[in-house]
Amino acid sequence: RRNYKNLFDLWGRVVKEEGVGVLWSGTAPTVIRAMLLNAGQLGVYSEAKERIKAATGVTGLVNQAASALISASAAVAMSCPADVMKSRLQNAAPGEYAGIADCFGKLTKTEGIGALWKGSGPAVMKLAPYTVIAFVFLDNLTKVITGKEAM
Repeated sequence: RRNYKNLFDLWGRVVKEEGVGVLWSGTAPTVIRAMLLNAGQLGVYSEAKERIKAATGVTGLVNQAASALISASAAVAMSCPADVMKSRLQNAAPGEYAGIADCFGKLTKTEGIGALWKGSGPAVMKLAPYTVIAFVFLDNLTKVITGKEAM
């Protein structure tokens, strides 16, 4: 714990002690994580809706909610490795990792490949309600406004 007085003290001390570049530590994995999360949510949601409808004939709210749950799970499965590495990089001591590849190598060597999905259960529990609410709302609002399905 570094006991910063305020945000400006934090920035000043970090820049002075560790350099300005450290303020962007973990940026690449954060962007990669966001891309994977959104790809999982958006891409899988549409496909799940179509497959559920084709296999069961279920449409409407039940289809939307089930598809959103599936897409939330896929999004976490896709983004969790980047999320784990992002957290490791952002919380690492200076010089602990040389970058994403080094973090990946050290993590999988010491903890195994499964370590890339640490926290995936709580992540799904956190993301699923948001995804269901957002996608059901988006689908139904789009249908009211345009008369067509959103996704």
